[in-house]
Amino acid sequence: MKVSHADGKVLTVQPEYDDVRAAARLLGRPVRAVLADARAAARAVGADRGVSPSWPR
Repeated sequence: MKVSHADGKVLTVQPEYDDVRAAARLLGRPVRAVLADARAAARAVGADRGVSPSWPR
């Protein structure tokens, strides 16, 4: 995930497109759907609020 910050606030959270595209290919799903799921997952763990996820990088 790419997270952009300004003045200590999270502005945007965006998955890496190449990762989304590869996942979509593996899952046989549209890129747009996988992208939406990735954004939702980031929100679910608080990445859009600046919470640092605990999963391995």
